[in-house]
Amino acid sequence: MRKGEPGIAVFNTDEDCQRVRAEYESGLSLKRLAANYGCSTDAVRRGIVVAGGEIHGLGLYKIFTPERI
Repeated sequence: MRKGEPGIAVFNTDEDCQRVRAEYESGLSLKRLAANYGCSTDAVRRGIVVAGGEIHGLGLYKIFTPERI
């Protein structure tokens, strides 16, 4: 992984993409991840999607069921 430079891929290996996907799925926001990695939210989003992850929408995305309360 590289620090964000214009035109340079930040997440350039599968391991980097998997790591950022796992962090995102654990609850960190795109904005927080971008700040941690020194890149844009678009770069983080691309890394997550390349790793096979899905980007959730804004707002409350957890569905509360009796099992998840």
